[in-house]
Amino acid sequence: MDTPRRPASRLPRAQVRGRLLTAAARVFSERGYAHSRVDDAARAAGFTKGAVHSDFGGKQDLFAAVLSERSEQSPPRPPSWPDSRPASSTRRPMNPPTTRTALAAGGALLSLGLITGCGEITGLGQPELGDPEEKTYDDVPTLLIVEVDNSSVEIVPDDTEQVRVVRRDSGNAGGDWELTGDTLSLEMTCGAVSDCQVRYQVFVPADTALAVETDNGPVSVSGFTAPVELTSANGTLDVADTTGPLTLTSDNGDMNLTGIGSDTLSAATDNGSIEAVFTAPPTEVEVSTNNGDATVTLPGGPYAVFETVDNGVIDNDLPSDDSSDSTVTARTDNGTITLLTAD
Repeated sequence: MDTPRRPASRLPRAQVRGRLLTAAARVFSERGYAHSRVDDAARAAGFTKGAVHSDFGGKQDLFAAVLSERSEQSPPRPPSWPDSRPASSTRRPMNPPTTRTALAAGGALLSLGLITGCGEITGLGQPELGDPEEKTYDDVPTLLIVEVDNSSVEIVPDDTEQVRVVRRDSGNAGGDWELTGDTLSLEMTCGAVSDCQVRYQVFVPADTALAVETDNGPVSVSGFTAPVELTSANGTLDVADTTGPLTLTSDNGDMNLTGIGSDTLSAATDNGSIEAVFTAPPTEVEVSTNNGDATVTLPGGPYAVFETVDNGVIDNDLPSDDSSDSTVTARTDNGTITLLTAD
């Protein structure tokens, strides 16, 4: 006779909250507020994002709770600090009002690094972007390589036979942006504590092949007929209305694909999510996740579906035929992949 399983013991709520706050502080420190997600903090603490929503509601409340805890833990500041600098030393300019506000909200922000050099600070709103600057290049590479760090980038097709780059920024943001050979570098730099932002728009012919790599900045690509390859660490990848082959890879960044008419798609992520909706039946689709979830919606069929799963789940609702020339390969370790029919 089987021995009944004992119900798993639940952690006390205070312990769950403490682990979430510790993990969230680390995530905000490493990525900054703008590029951190509720999923990241939950996963780092060993929970699902439902635990965050249950205890804190959302990212802003979680961030505020981290600030509050760190402010309570910070030792009180003496009434005055002796100025040990030589009399001849140059004093640094006073912080702008937004910086003073952030420091007053929690003196532990600097030591934690919860604000990235160019991140947003909750409660202060998005910075207003300045007037656009523009650079134009007459030589269009057959394959345009775009390297991005933390900037936001939108790449769209243009009728002219040029590469045109438009930049808007805020908060005295710096960083080089230049096309050298076939590589377009789009950078962003800020001070140690600065509420700044950089947004690029890149206009190229629709038949230009793209290879884009980003660290934390979101990338948006739409309307291309040539092959598109996107690689992200933490930035979100948005793709729309493409017909050329697609190859997408991310560590933690989410992928959102809509209006896809591409014949082939390869999408792989460790911890991010994948949402893909096709408007035409593809010949080959490969979707792979480690811990992330994926939903792929395909018209037509049938498809030859090949599944590889470890501890995760693959839910297949597609019309299937192992002899079909159209194939779908789904692999996951711990995530959930859902295959849906659009018909």
